Amino acid sequence: MFDTIGSFAAPQGTSPDRIVKAQIASGLKILTDGHIHRKEWDNSFFKGLTGMEETVIGSGHIYQEYPAMTTLLRLTGRIEATDIHPAIVEFKALRDITPKGYTIKQTMPAPSHFLAKILDDNIWKSIYSNPEELCRDIARAYRKILFGLYSEGCRFVQFDDCSWEPMMYAGGIKYLLQGGTDIERHISLLIDINNDSIDGLSSDMTIAHYVCRGSYDSPRYRRVDYSFIAPRLFAESNADMFYLDLNVDSDNDYSILRYMPDGKKVMLGIVSPFDTPDNPSQFIETNFNEASLYRGSTYPGISFRCGMNNPASLLPSPKHNGLK
Repeated sequence: MFDTIGSFAAPQGTSPDRIVKAQIASGLKILTDGHIHRKEWDNSFFKGLTGMEETVIGSGHIYQEYPAMTTLLRLTGRIEATDIHPAIVEFKALRDITPKGYTIKQTMPAPSHFLAKILDDNIWKSIYSNPEELCRDIARAYRKILFGLYSEGCRFVQFDDCSWEPMMYAGGIKYLLQGGTDIERHISLLIDINNDSIDGLSSDMTIAHYVCRGSYDSPRYRRVDYSFIAPRLFAESNADMFYLDLNVDSDNDYSILRYMPDGKKVMLGIVSPFDTPDNPSQFIETNFNEASLYRGSTYPGISFRCGMNNPASLLPSPKHNGLK
C-alpha cells in the first residue's frame, strides 16, 4: 500500500478538483484536499476553536534567512468547538467532488500537538488550574468535531503531530529535562489526550496518527530516533494506524516496531516528495523487508515522510506509481 501524508504545496488558486484528479491519476485510493484551504496546516484548524485569538506580527526583525509565518494564535478563554468547524466544511467540499470507490482522508493537527503548543506558553495558567483540566476541554472539543465529521460520512481521520519531535533526538530530551519537564508525565498527557479525543467513536472510523519531525532546514532535523518514545507511544495509543516520519537517506532501525500491537497498521515514511536516494528501488525494498521482520502477518505500507511545503511536491508524481 502507498499513501501520501495528505498535504501538497500548490499554487494559489489551485482547485480541489485538480488535486483530486491528480491523486487518482497517480493511483492513490485514499484522497485528501491537500490542505489547500489552509494558510497554515495547524493554526488554521485551531483558529476555528472558541478560546483562540489570531495575532498578526507586522513589524520587527526575524532572525532567519527564509520566509516565516507571522500569524500567531494565543489562548484567550476556555477551549470549545464551534458548531460547524472549518474541518467539517473542508470534508464536505471534498466529499462532494470525490468519485465513488475512493476513501476521503480528513487530516487535522493532533490534540497532543495542540496541547504541546499551548503548554509552551504560560498564558494557559491564567485560565486553567492544571494541565488535566486543559486536556479535558481540548478532548471534548475534538470529540465534537470528530462526531460532526462522522455524521457527514467521514470514516478516515489523520492526526498530524509534531509534539513528539523533541523526544526523537538526544538534544531535545536534554532540553526538556533542563527546562524542568517531567518527561514521563508529559508523555502520559500526550497519549491520554489523543485517546480521550477519540473515545466513543464508532469502530468503523479509522484514526491514523502521523508522527512528524516537521520540515526544518537544520541538520538536527535530518535524522530521527524513535527508540525513546516507541515503547509507550505504540503500546498505549488507541489509534488504528501510524504514519512514521523516517530517514530517507539511510536504513532505519525497525526494531521499534516490536512495540506495535498486532492489528495496528504502519506506514513507513521513507519516500521523499522532492528527492530520492541513489538507488530508490533497492532502498525501499531493503527497508520494507527489514520492517516486515518485526510486523508478523501485518505488513507495513509506504508513504511520504514530510516536507510537503516544498514546491517540488506540488502533487503526487507519476514516478511514485511503482510504489503501489
